[in-house]
Amino acid sequence: MSEKLTKFLVFLLISLNLSDLIFTLTVTSHGWGTEANPLMKYFLDLSPFYFILVKVGGIGFASYIFWVYRERRMAFLGLCLSVFAYSALNLYFCYNIL
Repeated sequence: MSEKLTKFLVFLLISLNLSDLIFTLTVTSHGWGTEANPLMKYFLDLSPFYFILVKVGGIGFASYIFWVYRERRMAFLGLCLSVFAYSALNLYFCYNIL
């Protein structure tokens, strides 16, 4: 696993997470949908501030772990799966917007 590819995937993961955050806040604030993740719904119901804090903090921590253990195959696989999951989620949002 090249360091350049890992940097790109970490950047992509953070970007996709921020996109998901914006989509979720927009959809829920307009009443067009709800947060599907029960844990994140709890924080969103408390306050958008806590929702943002937990979401950004969680993915920030995960990104840090992926970077620290970037030489390990399992960390790289976890990073790839996370990017795939967030990509699928963002595609789902885009599909439903159109």
